[in-house]
Amino acid sequence: MHNSQLLIIYFFKIMKKQTIKCGIAAAVVVAAGFAAYQSYGAYGAQDNSLLMQNIEALAQSTEPGGDPSEGESGGPTKCKNEHYVPDRFLHATERTVTGTSHIKGEISVTDSSTNSTTTYYGDFDKDKTYTIIITLKNCDGEQVGACCDQRKVGTTIKKK
Repeated sequence: MHNSQLLIIYFFKIMKKQTIKCGIAAAVVVAAGFAAYQSYGAYGAQDNSLLMQNIEALAQSTEPGGDPSEGESGGPTKCKNEHYVPDRFLHATERTVTGTSHIKGEISVTDSSTNSTTTYYGDFDKDKTYTIIITLKNCDGEQVGACCDQRKVGTTIKKK
């Protein structure tokens, strides 16, 4: 045999081993994909059903004495964005408190009724006493037909 023929035979032997390895890898990938698809088929429908129930519960009216399945217009309130809570409006409460900053950038405020301390962060100098206004915004106001933007919920503080 010539060197070129031996080289061709050697090349095909190597390729045969590589093809077998690639075939095994492909079979493993196909089997894993099939198992994942079957798993999603068994559980995916259940998750979607639960998700729809949660969405419907959030969209129902909360008016006392009313039919919870009907909003102001005879159906559930529809909000324009998924960040909005139906039949709620943004309610803000404000309180003024005094606290002392023992660490730069932090102020500690003690609630005398519960004797608990809350730390707020901001532009506070060390060892100074500040009077601050704390504004708490939440979607706890109830009104049929309203939509509350949850992105505006939170606590803000301002120096007085």
